[in-house]
Amino acid sequence: MHLELPIELHAGHAYLTIDDRLWVLDTGSPVTFGEGSHHPLEPQLPFVAKQGDVDATVVSEFLGVRIAGVVGSDFLNRHDHQIDLTSGHYAAYDRHFSAGRDYPLEFPERLHGIPTLKASIGGQEGEFIFDTGAQLSYHLGPPPTDYAPGETIWDFWHGCGSFQTQTFMKEVTFAQDAVPLRFGTPPPALADFLNTLGLHGVIG
Repeated sequence: MHLELPIELHAGHAYLTIDDRLWVLDTGSPVTFGEGSHHPLEPQLPFVAKQGDVDATVVSEFLGVRIAGVVGSDFLNRHDHQIDLTSGHYAAYDRHFSAGRDYPLEFPERLHGIPTLKASIGGQEGEFIFDTGAQLSYHLGPPPTDYAPGETIWDFWHGCGSFQTQTFMKEVTFAQDAVPLRFGTPPPALADFLNTLGLHGVIG
């Protein structure tokens, strides 16, 4: 496969344009779902109208952007991807390529295809869901020391619906690279989900 599409970032979410319609690029969703009768990028893959109780209309209402659906990890895990948000260019390949830093992802069986990566926050390393569909990152427990408090915003998570969360900025280390990220405080349902799976949070 060699696929090229326009991509744009809006309010922390990445959108692909497929046949003049917007689709959220979301490694945090194990399946691709939305409007239409078949998968928007690989017709041979399974395709559903919704994940649980969440469909394209629900996601559109939360985002404030009309979308056709969500491209999930069922497609994303099959290919290598090049994302250049500055130029608005997205490409998917069957071959492996490397451009810049490499951060290894793992695909635990217990997460059904959702990827994780190792990260260190406040000197403590843990396993985090890698979720391109999330506008915020999440960290279990109280904020690390020396964090920069932020505003309270609305967010959305499958199984939790919409909720308000207090945000904070904190530097996260991936391998040797330190990157400042905006975190939220996970609601109880999300915290329980992460704890049950032995995860430390979400990197969005």
